[in-house]
Formats: sequence, structure tokens, C-alpha cells
Amino acid sequence: MLPWLDSIYFDLKLMDPALHSRYCGTSNETILENFVALLERSRSVGFEILPGTPLIPGVTDTETNLHAIADFLRGHGVKQAALLPNNPLWLEKGIHLGQPQTDTLERRLGSFYEPERLEECKALFSDYGICCDGF
Repeated sequence: MLPWLDSIYFDLKLMDPALHSRYCGTSNETILENFVALLERSRSVGFEILPGTPLIPGVTDTETNLHAIADFLRGHGVKQAALLPNNPLWLEKGIHLGQPQTDTLERRLGSFYEPERLEECKALFSDYGICCDGF
């Protein structure tokens, strides 16, 4: 498909393999390998990799995780990324599908992401030389 693509959006959620397994159901080893392989290929073929991180309060937006992601991206020469603030509108879909609701995570996810916190996350990435003001 690469001949027909000019960009690929690629989520990087959690850098810690144990946390990635806990929240995503699998290790992130293959995901990180694929990101690096695509990034290397993009430089020779001419398409763009656009890494993004969904900001889930207390899960993906921790200082430790954001520093790890920013460090990983900087280490691979990435200068631009997207920080995707939590949007609680998806929660109702789970209710309609009969998915059980838990108190802790759903309560944190039940409100829109704080603009001040988003700016803090952007500033953290900026300290690594990575712009997060959109693609």
C-alpha cells in the first residue's frame, strides 16, 4: 500500500511493556519495532509517519509515560507528534453495548480533558524538541 500513501498515523500509547499489556492486552514490543521500521522506510520512500498519543488521565498522560514517549521519539529524530485529549463521548457507546462500567477509570474518563493539562503535556514534549500543535 505504500505507493498510495503519503502519511500514516501511528498511536504510541504506553512505553512500559507491563502497563501496555495491562491496558491494551498485549506487549508493545512489536508496536515499537513496527514504528521504527516504518519510520526508517518513510525516510527513503517519502511518506510521513505521524505519531500520536491518546491522553487518558492517569494512564497514558503520566509524567513517566510522556517523558518515555518523548525520549523515544527524539531518539528516532521525530520532530512532530499529536497529543490526543480524552473525549468522554465514547463512554455512552459502551453502556449501549452492555459493557460493564467500573468506578475508577470510567469516572476519570467521564469528562473532557483539562486544557491546562494538555498545555503541560505539550510543554513536556516541547522540552524534547517535539512540536505538538497539530499536523
